[in-house]
Amino acid sequence: MVVVVSPLLALMEDQVKEASNFGLTAMQLGVDNPANIRRGQCQLVFGSPEAWVLQNKWRDMLGTKVFQDNVLCVVVDEVHLIYKWGKRGKGEKVFRECFGKLGEHI
Repeated sequence: MVVVVSPLLALMEDQVKEASNFGLTAMQLGVDNPANIRRGQCQLVFGSPEAWVLQNKWRDMLGTKVFQDNVLCVVVDEVHLIYKWGKRGKGEKVFRECFGKLGEHI
């Protein structure tokens, strides 16, 4: 299983559809059946940084035996923007704070 962190819902929707064209099972947090995701019944699981970090059910799921035994890697889409989106410069407001907190949870 591959966990994919993506900042854009439309992009995740497109990637889930495209994955099925390649014969892969892909699901999206908050869209697909949560029980199927928790049981690890997919090869790719997509979610926003906010879903993975702020929603206990998804964050805690990463520590379950199913995920600990089956996750091959975590992919962060738009990772090159973490320094800009996830961190705050002097006098600046954080744009996507959860991007900066991914390492604490994933």
